[in-house]
Amino acid sequence: MKIGRKVTAILGIMALIVALLVFNIVHLAIQAISFYVVLTPAIIFGFYWKKANNKAAIWSIIIGLMGVVAYLFIDPVQAFIPGVVLSFLTFILVTFLTKNKRLVLTPS
Repeated sequence: MKIGRKVTAILGIMALIVALLVFNIVHLAIQAISFYVVLTPAIIFGFYWKKANNKAAIWSIIIGLMGVVAYLFIDPVQAFIPGVVLSFLTFILVTFLTKNKRLVLTPS
């Protein structure tokens, strides 16, 4: 519970800083969606690819988020494109490089 409160406080402060720096609500919404689109490969491959595994899902999300953050400074409107491409490529690469432990989706 303590960790949850700390993480919530940190994310709230980060959101406040971003909201103060980005005055255009449309760009802010586009950037928020850019971060969510990175989850797409993990979701699609997790449901439909039998070789998908946990490590591939985690690394694809991490690398995809790093791609989005790096590209936000170049072109914030199209930052999701390199993020999704990196996420898909990372998922495929890590799946073939790791042992075949099946991706387990458990309800939280």
